Amino acid sequence: MKGTIVGAWINTAKKLWGEELTTTAMAKVGIAVDKMFLPTEEIPDNIPKSLIQEIARSIGKSEGDTWKAIGQDNVDTAFFRNENLYAFLAAMYDIHVEVVKRLPGAKPPELLMKIISENEAVFTYRSKRAMFDCFQGMLSGAATYYKENIDITVLEKT
Repeated sequence: MKGTIVGAWINTAKKLWGEELTTTAMAKVGIAVDKMFLPTEEIPDNIPKSLIQEIARSIGKSEGDTWKAIGQDNVDTAFFRNENLYAFLAAMYDIHVEVVKRLPGAKPPELLMKIISENEAVFTYRSKRAMFDCFQGMLSGAATYYKENIDITVLEKT
């Protein structure tokens, strides 16, 4: 995964759980505490996953809940130039296409939205990294950002 996203997750962890806890977890999993992640740098998936496992252990939460918290907070760093949650979510596929064009080797998740009714949509989230909890947190955080009340029902998770 690209260094940009790993760096964003580390900054989020520092914001949510403090500098000391985060840097201690970084050291335990072999990340230099002064590491500067480059946007095009390729970081093996196991490194951020190990970091979040360590943070989750340190704060006494599940990995899933820890990823959800990170995803929810990451909306603060996202680009919100849309009028509402629907427009933002509809643009996610295009945003990921642009990421792939601009960062060779990037492999963002695929997010497809199928409109069911005026108030319902079904999302298909595909990721080889299985970062479903982070996505669910981002979805919740985006709803909060746009001040929209949503219900999330997981239809299938494989």
